[in-house]
Amino acid sequence: MAFLCLINTGNSPSNHVIYTVGSRWNEGNSNEDEMLKSCYITSLNITEDNKIEAIAFPNISTEIYEFSKINPLKLLLKQ
Repeated sequence: MAFLCLINTGNSPSNHVIYTVGSRWNEGNSNEDEMLKSCYITSLNITEDNKIEAIAFPNISTEIYEFSKINPLKLLLKQ
């Protein structure tokens, strides 16, 4: 399950920011792929529910949480 927060940014160039907490890579032993995919899919659902027309993603969980930078893209392309 993904934990997210949608923030209205007021007068900035982007009107909203979605904060999400990604999972830590544990050598594939802790359902990490499904947890990470949930972050992205839930973010997309929030954009749809709030009629947000464009979204940009950073690489969630790819630095300190040690996911490969290619892995999130592969997860999303499977959808």
